[in-house]
Amino acid sequence: MNTRRAGALLRCSQCALRTAIKSSAHPRLFTTSTVLHKNGAVPSFTEVSSPELKDFLTYLREELFLPSHLSDSQLQLVRKYKYRKQLETESTIATIEGEDFKLKPLKMRAQPSLTQSVGQALSMMREKKDWENVPSLLQGAATAMKSHSTLSGEKWTYLLEQVLRRLGKAGRQNVVLECLRRGSDTGLTMSTRNLATRVFTCFGRKAYDNDFNAADTEKALLYAEQAAALMENLEHAGSTSLAGEEDPRLSPEVIGTLLQLAAVRASKHLQGKDEEGKVASYSEKLLNTPTAFTPLPETENGQELHPWMWTYVPILHGMNLAQSLQPGTKNAEELRSKAYVLSEQVSECKARLEQWDAFEKLKPPKENLNRRQKRTSNEPLYGLVMYDKLIGTGSS
Repeated sequence: MNTRRAGALLRCSQCALRTAIKSSAHPRLFTTSTVLHKNGAVPSFTEVSSPELKDFLTYLREELFLPSHLSDSQLQLVRKYKYRKQLETESTIATIEGEDFKLKPLKMRAQPSLTQSVGQALSMMREKKDWENVPSLLQGAATAMKSHSTLSGEKWTYLLEQVLRRLGKAGRQNVVLECLRRGSDTGLTMSTRNLATRVFTCFGRKAYDNDFNAADTEKALLYAEQAAALMENLEHAGSTSLAGEEDPRLSPEVIGTLLQLAAVRASKHLQGKDEEGKVASYSEKLLNTPTAFTPLPETENGQELHPWMWTYVPILHGMNLAQSLQPGTKNAEELRSKAYVLSEQVSECKARLEQWDAFEKLKPPKENLNRRQKRTSNEPLYGLVMYDKLIGTGSS
């Protein structure tokens, strides 16, 4: 390809694209204005705990995130086979938001999967400084998805749920809150009832996993209340007015989590008194929301039953505690009635889940591979342990 054709390819008639062609001893420089790069700077990562994680994040940044920030002409250059030799023999630089990137041929078939890449990065995170890179990781993945339509909405939701589970298990609910604050960039928004539920159960786990000690219970409630305030932002609720029964702000799962955390804090750490009035306030909201609890799924599949279980066991626990904190009140009577119905469903879910779990354990290892990758055969299901601790024989 001659110099004139290369220059024609890489010039943009509507934007400033300067091309400097020099000898092979000097780099070939393509500096593009910020108008071309609508996605801004390529997300960067801070210091991490291991060289392996650092190398993998660098790989993702250069192979998965960078293409989303290149101009159309630069994308042609890195994607098309006929320009590969030029990129391999001449140094070609793209300057994005003041940062220089050496362009390399992009092998589309070898491009890493978004879901697998994010999951692998999360699995390599161990220390606090590792997890602090999750907002940038999500931002890069969200931009890649929007720019190249590489991920459907359903798969993106699954990816976000995976991130929330990992962060919750690691006790990094503060990172969840930061991702929510930067929701327009990270793509983690509470725009649907399902995602809002997953976010709030993650906050509730902060208290539960630490035996409801005073510090973590207070922190979990604070995180949940800050998230509830963020739901008013446009990137989350999408409107300043309520949008019907499916509006996440009316979600009984969201309100129920807030009620549980407030009730636990009052009963265990505030001498059994609702001095802040939060238990009464969240009780009123739960009883008056027009949105009903999600019914127990009509299935015997534990993979569908389990998320329902560990969503509603804490809510039932909170409703039971809230009754004892408001003796003789209308709220207490209405909560008792509502809790009775939910308790019947939770008990049925427990029986189905135990049956499914017992059957799964009888399967040969090969058939049970995916499940065994998540937990050992002797490890009890999280939702069943939670039931015993909060509702069953182990409850106080």
